[in-house]
Amino acid sequence: MNCRRWLRVFLAVFVFAGVSAAVHPKSKQETSASETTLARLIELLHDRAKKLENSSGMRSSFESFTSAYKISPQSISYSDFVIVRLLYEATRDAGFWNMHWTITNMPPNSDQVWRQWKAVQSVSPQVPTASAECDELSALYAFLVERALFDFFVQQIDKYAGASDSTLQQIRYLREGVFLKDWSAETAASNSLDRKKSLESGPAEDAAAFQNFANDMRVQQ
Repeated sequence: MNCRRWLRVFLAVFVFAGVSAAVHPKSKQETSASETTLARLIELLHDRAKKLENSSGMRSSFESFTSAYKISPQSISYSDFVIVRLLYEATRDAGFWNMHWTITNMPPNSDQVWRQWKAVQSVSPQVPTASAECDELSALYAFLVERALFDFFVQQIDKYAGASDSTLQQIRYLREGVFLKDWSAETAASNSLDRKKSLESGPAEDAAAFQNFANDMRVQQ
């Protein structure tokens, strides 16, 4: 099973199990974390998720999800889906928290990711915040970060989480290319703006996501 498929099934399991398992994990990292910081993070995630419930991208993703898995929309909580999808898109390879997939041969937990995040002195939209394998990415529903990186994550939610699955996929493709240096940040920014223009009368959240990505790529030029 490839990484994308594996994470998609992981998403389905969490929606059925209930979102509390995703945002209130029991782990040794949680017990050593600042309770105030963790509580604040969870509070902000729920706040952003609530605001995202009415976004066109979130609605279309929910419809696609229930259709693909032949699930009755009334049988699961839409609010649970929203926060789990938010975390899923944020922590996947080249998602909007700037994670990067690579072979690490590390245990299936998020310990090494947290160590990378704690070592970050400044955040750039053009480079990964951390690198990990699929099983490590799945552990990122619980995490501890320094205050400055924490702000970056919340800002990225505001910029991208309301966009459609298709737009987020296109942005991941562009972001991954910058990570791998297949093209420059400026090339990715121009490409993103071209995709924004091609939307014509598409959802405002999609247009904003493409514009935000272009701005991110140019912020350090």
